[in-house]
Amino acid sequence: MSYYDVLGVSEAATQDDIKKAYRKLAIQYHPDKTGGEDTKFKEVAQAYETLGNEQNRQAYDSKRRDPFSDPNFFNNMNNGDNLADMFNQMFGGGRRNASAKGPDVRVQLMITFEESFFGCSKILDLGAGEFTVNIPRGVVTNTNLIVHGQGQNNPYNHNASRGNAILIIHVQQNDKFVVNGIDIWIDVNINWWDIQLGCDVIIDHPEGKMNIKIPEGTRPGKILRVKDKGMHVANGMIGALMCKINAVYPELNQEQYELIKKIKDVAI
Repeated sequence: MSYYDVLGVSEAATQDDIKKAYRKLAIQYHPDKTGGEDTKFKEVAQAYETLGNEQNRQAYDSKRRDPFSDPNFFNNMNNGDNLADMFNQMFGGGRRNASAKGPDVRVQLMITFEESFFGCSKILDLGAGEFTVNIPRGVVTNTNLIVHGQGQNNPYNHNASRGNAILIIHVQQNDKFVVNGIDIWIDVNINWWDIQLGCDVIIDHPEGKMNIKIPEGTRPGKILRVKDKGMHVANGMIGALMCKINAVYPELNQEQYELIKKIKDVAI
């Protein structure tokens, strides 16, 4: 049983997936909890110690794909490990899988917000030559893109099909635009009197400047929704641009304060 099986996650799981699975199982099997299992708890902790660290995880995956890369491999054999058992564990049957495709490769790929919004192309090289991957519009963090045939070779048969490259997308945070689902959220800062009286405001959008109308009587904190100005996703759906209206309170001179007092007196 692999560490992935212990945590109940796939080999393509993200670090967040692994952390969530560990926390759930650690609570379930904690020895201090009624019904907890100390042995199972230790197995879960050991699995997370390896998979929860990216470097440890890469070394573990490499060892599973190629046991000969482990300098202690032959020492382990001398300690009584059976070669057939080890091959079965590492490769799910050893030479029986000689015709199977090679192992998949997971790659963490960072893109900008603009690349996520418009889509982009990236040239990658995972050790077997360059290839181009087209990233569609609307991808978000933790999206997995599969590029067929760009993984590793089968260690027993280089004529077999190569594995796949699994690209785990991470979108950099943007100081202007926040993505929530397929909607884009922005802050719109306006003088309080313009919010109250209503006005037209020029705002930034990934596609360029655009005008929105602030209705008369708007209150600070109100959310204005602009249809079809959010993320474009593969299924054809388009999100909205969600504009949060924030009031700006500039310093006033004495004359302006007097006018506010008059408004207060009239309101009372």
